[in-house]
Amino acid sequence: MDKDAAATQPKGWTLGAIRNRNLRLEVYCQSEGCGWFGSFDLDQLIESVGPQYELADDGPGFPCEKCGGPDLKFMLALAHSGAGQEGED
Repeated sequence: MDKDAAATQPKGWTLGAIRNRNLRLEVYCQSEGCGWFGSFDLDQLIESVGPQYELADDGPGFPCEKCGGPDLKFMLALAHSGAGQEGED
């Protein structure tokens, strides 16, 4: 794994720390031939499990919505401000 990829892996992160840094929590499937991608609603997650909930190193613990495979991984990304999103000029 290169240095840039390692920086996006959320090992030891809490949901509150992710939200406080204006990041998004995403999940992607690494199963061969899949590549499904999804994004979580942090506010909803925090409401249900609390801001101190720490992400598991081995993924979210549920199967891929597309292929059913178990090889899902978390990833952090910068949150979008809204400007320039799909459908906006």
